[in-house]
Amino acid sequence: MVTKLNEEKTTLKKSATEKHLRLTEQAADEVTIRDITERNRAEEELLQSEENLKVYLESAPDGVYLNNLKGKFLYGNKKTEEIMGYTRGELIGKSFLKLNILRRNIW
Repeated sequence: MVTKLNEEKTTLKKSATEKHLRLTEQAADEVTIRDITERNRAEEELLQSEENLKVYLESAPDGVYLNNLKGKFLYGNKKTEEIMGYTRGELIGKSFLKLNILRRNIW
């Protein structure tokens, strides 16, 4: 990866790939250079957005959890642990039906 400043003094990141070719008796190199500045910026924004969501979910005053279509827990915040009476380690990957959570906590 090559990093340089453009005319506007912003950083450009370029990705380069090189191929060695042999055409008849002559050897040749093919070099492809792509500007990946925008892709890197988008990746950084996505990481920041994911971090913001994580902070928000962890500090939410309500229990927030995710489960798949089979009822297995994929995520639960701290408040979910308090409400359910299980740690995340005990919940993640387990089915809420098998843990009898609905019967125990709703009624």
